[in-house]
Amino acid sequence: MEKNACCGEAGERRYCVVRRGRRQPVARFGVIDGNSPLRYFLLGEENGRALEPFLITLKPGTIREEGSSEHSGEEFLFVLEGKVVITLLDHEEVLEVGDSIHYQATLPHRVACAGEEPATVLAVVHAGEEMIIL
Repeated sequence: MEKNACCGEAGERRYCVVRRGRRQPVARFGVIDGNSPLRYFLLGEENGRALEPFLITLKPGTIREEGSSEHSGEEFLFVLEGKVVITLLDHEEVLEVGDSIHYQATLPHRVACAGEEPATVLAVVHAGEEMIIL
């Protein structure tokens, strides 16, 4: 298995390659175990960059119990597998494979699996400041 490759010292790296078999799960919303309805895998590195790319898997029939997220910046989601429902304020959008959404993260938002099969989403987040869980 190939190793991940990064150029430069931590915090000053100009690029970082994350190999498919070497993705690391990360804690978002205080959860990192395999039983969580949402699993996040960082597709870059956590070093103060403006963008955070993630691969997110969502289990069917689950909605984050903490409620909506709201933070500065933007989010972009692209559905790779399954079906997801995005709630923005009081509006819902169901996205299927190949669909995407780009929105201001200052809107209260929630992402959940909308089908009977797990969903996989490529997410790129510009969090800006600390996230606030409502």
